[in-house]
Amino acid sequence: MTAAAATQTGTATRPVALLVMGSGRSGTSALARILSLCGAALPPGMMGADPGNPLGYWEPRAAIRISEAILYRHGSAWFDPSLRLQLDGAFDVEEKAACIDEIGGFLSTLPAAAPLVLIKSLHINVLSDMWFEALRRAGYDIVVVLAVRHPQEVISSWAKLMHSSPELGGALWL
Repeated sequence: MTAAAATQTGTATRPVALLVMGSGRSGTSALARILSLCGAALPPGMMGADPGNPLGYWEPRAAIRISEAILYRHGSAWFDPSLRLQLDGAFDVEEKAACIDEIGGFLSTLPAAAPLVLIKSLHINVLSDMWFEALRRAGYDIVVVLAVRHPQEVISSWAKLMHSSPELGGALWL
């Protein structure tokens, strides 16, 4: 989506947060990089490359830290296939509000003049309702781009990188 497209959809006065979501190992990093090269602004402090993804992850370290802290406080992680944190009542009202405020703090660091900001983090998959609420409160319209890759390719990639079982790889893909 370009700034012109945002104007055409009636969001000229609100910036757009473009969220790249999907299973890990499904091409989210490549997709995020392509979208950034097409003009989407990236947050500051991006995570670098490593042997698991030699061209980079294109994820902001601050967003990862915030989400991991939230997940850790609830005995979970981004790779928890149980989906228990998506259940009603997983967060009480005060805790959910505090988490949304933490995410909002990160959002305040985004490029202020950018009409289109890209955020990619696997953690958003697990905490999407709080991320969406924080983005709305911060004045963003939300667009999600979902990366999908054949499940067997994702499972094989997880097994190679993390030495995980096919069952865990399949659950994470789902």
